[in-house]
Amino acid sequence: MFASDSDSSEFAGINVTPLVDVMLVLLILFMISAPLVMQRLDLPLPQATPQPSPEVTNKLELRMDAAGVVWMGGRELSRAALRGVLTLEAGRGDTPILSIDASPEAPYQAVAEVLSLAQNVGLDKLELLGR
Repeated sequence: MFASDSDSSEFAGINVTPLVDVMLVLLILFMISAPLVMQRLDLPLPQATPQPSPEVTNKLELRMDAAGVVWMGGRELSRAALRGVLTLEAGRGDTPILSIDASPEAPYQAVAEVLSLAQNVGLDKLELLGR
C-alpha cells in the first residue's frame, strides 16, 4: 500500500549553479567598475576669504520677561502699542531685523503671539535670543 518506488522519487535539492553564475558575474562587474568610481578628479576650488560682517544698524530689539510682558527700550508695551510700533517699523523702506530676547520662563503662548504679530505686519527677519 505504501510502496516506495525508488525510481519515481525526485531529488528535492536546490540547484545553486545559476546562483553562483550570477554572483560571479556581479563580482566581476564590481571589480571592473570600482576603480573607475574611485578615480579622483583634481579641480582647483575657490578658497573662501573671510568677509567682515556688515554691522546691522536697523535692528528692533524686544525683551520678554517671565510674565510674558514685552519691553522695548526700557518701556513696557501693551499688545496694541506693540502692533503699532511693529507696523510703523515694517512700513519703512529698510525692514528691520526683529530681535526677541525671551526669558526661558516666558509662556510659549506669549512668544508665539509676538511672532504671529510680527509676521502679520510684514516683519519676516527674526532673531530669537534666549538667556
